[in-house]
Amino acid sequence: MSVCQHWLARMLVLLATGVSCRPAPASKSVQAQKTSAPATSRETLPTTEPEIPPPPPPLSLDEVPHVGALARPLPELAAFYDQLDAVRHGHQALRPVRVMWMGDSHTSADFMTHRVRLRLQTLASDAGPGFLRLGLDAYRHEGASFEVFGKWRQEPVLPAQRTRVKDGVFGYGGIRTLPQAGARVRFSVRPSAASAAGQLGEGVAPVPLRFRLAYRLPSGAAFDVRVGQEEVSLTSSSAPEADAAAIALLDLSGTMADSFELVHVAGAPEIFGVFVERAEAGLVLDTVGIDGARAATALAWEPEQFVAAVRERAPSLLVLAYGTNEVFDKGAVDQYTEHLVTLIQRVRQGAGRIPCWVIGPMDAPVPGGASRPRVEEVSRAQQAAARREGCAFTSAQALMGGEGSFARWTAARPQLARTDGIHLTIAGYRVLGDLLADTLVPLPTSAERP
Repeated sequence: MSVCQHWLARMLVLLATGVSCRPAPASKSVQAQKTSAPATSRETLPTTEPEIPPPPPPLSLDEVPHVGALARPLPELAAFYDQLDAVRHGHQALRPVRVMWMGDSHTSADFMTHRVRLRLQTLASDAGPGFLRLGLDAYRHEGASFEVFGKWRQEPVLPAQRTRVKDGVFGYGGIRTLPQAGARVRFSVRPSAASAAGQLGEGVAPVPLRFRLAYRLPSGAAFDVRVGQEEVSLTSSSAPEADAAAIALLDLSGTMADSFELVHVAGAPEIFGVFVERAEAGLVLDTVGIDGARAATALAWEPEQFVAAVRERAPSLLVLAYGTNEVFDKGAVDQYTEHLVTLIQRVRQGAGRIPCWVIGPMDAPVPGGASRPRVEEVSRAQQAAARREGCAFTSAQALMGGEGSFARWTAARPQLARTDGIHLTIAGYRVLGDLLADTLVPLPTSAERP
């Protein structure tokens, strides 16, 4: 059976049966690092969701390809495949291989991206959930569970804007949160179904984790951070005045058994997110999605601080999954080529010439079920950007089944697309995530396995 036939067979099965849902205080002084920094969306997720079922399990042991059998279907990503192979052969031990996945609400929901994360981590080892936002009530990530208490502000108030807001310093993920008096946030890393880390037996030491918090402390600001039994107090008076505009990085160590808690103490501290990784080689996929975003959204962030944040993170693969909001805009499609080219070049200023994968927009219907013509037009513009920058390109519309596929996914049982004509259902995002995973790292059929 060919890879394409294998994809089609999987899609038909998923459409017919749905997605499987089987269960799967001593204080310490810490040195903070610094990275230098100079001084209305129509796409939103619904405010209410049905109870979210657990994600489908990762590959079983007999489904995991032999260490020498990993396919390389996207030649533009050769350097990324090389790093995956190094991990799989035990030759990559310095740090995790990191994927930076930027996009709109389809990305921020993390249903689709987590299916790709699971596939990669099953093949190359789970190195943690990666980038996490803090203090957002509606935020979710498949790799962690959150509790948010009190009032938090976010800046920008409308994060999908394409014009500069205030000083434009929004770190790696494009949003900073400001806890108000008495506010706090706590999260725990979920045991990973893609790793034996979640299956600790009695007497086995908890898996170590590294927490790196990105923050800024204006004058008079202070907060406390706790990881397990370790507590750190940070105040603006402890930072040199010359560094007032800089994003600081606080490193803490913990385990899978520890929760992370940040508590407001005074003033208006600014929190840019936290990076959570296991202290060993493996794969991390950072979900950097913003509801309603276009590729131009990230271009409004202060360039030097964004480049510095990317340089510090050092991703090995950039994935850009924009286009849905561009489809509903009325501007000339040629501009979207330039937006993507500029964003790719900006990320590479910090990360070097890393491989890039551009994913075109999903299908979007007009009344009657046909596809909006701009879906194909935006896809062509994005493909042109990928070609100019030597990136791989995949059409999400084509993966869904091409012309009219959104209407067919809406009519499918179980339902795979919502009636809003923009978003998929949870099951639909997981189907599309599996199709993207098959595109990136397809699994061999049973006949092809050694």
